[in-house]
Amino acid sequence: MLVLGISMMGAGPTFAAQREFFAIATGGTGGTYYPLGGLLAQALSDQVAGVIVTAQAANASVQNCNLIAKHQVESAFIQNNVAYAAYKGEGAFEGKAVKNLRGIASLYPETIQIVALADSGIKALKDIKGKRLIPGDRGSGTEVDCLNILKTIGLTYKDFSNVDWLSFSGASQRLKDKQADVTFNTAGWPTAAITELATTANVIIVPIDDKTIANLVKNFPFYSKIVLPAGTYRGVDKDIPSITTMAQ
Repeated sequence: MLVLGISMMGAGPTFAAQREFFAIATGGTGGTYYPLGGLLAQALSDQVAGVIVTAQAANASVQNCNLIAKHQVESAFIQNNVAYAAYKGEGAFEGKAVKNLRGIASLYPETIQIVALADSGIKALKDIKGKRLIPGDRGSGTEVDCLNILKTIGLTYKDFSNVDWLSFSGASQRLKDKQADVTFNTAGWPTAAITELATTANVIIVPIDDKTIANLVKNFPFYSKIVLPAGTYRGVDKDIPSITTMAQ
């Protein structure tokens, strides 16, 4: 969802004339939010006289909610599950609900892509136990999704040999250098960081089994089942079942 802070609403007809800058918080350069935010910023700047719209790189959903809460940006891209938790004051936002959060539009589905090295021994979701994990940036929407999945299959970070928190690009580099085994990536596909990784390394997208998908959808109603099509990335030669949330 593309969201904005309520302080930007209801400012009256003189708002456009008074406001010269409008910031959109996005994500890291290896994901989908940043390039999409850049295109949106350019389109708005071209169409709205006297307003300069900029896309700001950030750590995506969770940080973007905090930037909205602190009135440091005017709008942001946020996963719908994170926006829900922020407004309700749940999870990472317990005791600090972001009540000035308002939605503008639902944009596109973001697929949870679990990326592993082909020679890591990981073939199914259960195989990630004991491996070197990158759950996304610390506090990111991707990490929220990772934790929801781990909880559903009865795992915690203690069940892994190593856990590092990195951006999509940083995680892909770790896999390329064989310094990690598996990483989570929640984004629209194809995702730039995965596409680039797959050109130089043999990777797989780990499928989520039907039972786990059913439990995730039951316990977290903002998720739904999706299929990542064969051919999305080099080496992915069959459809991959997963779950999706919406970018807002």
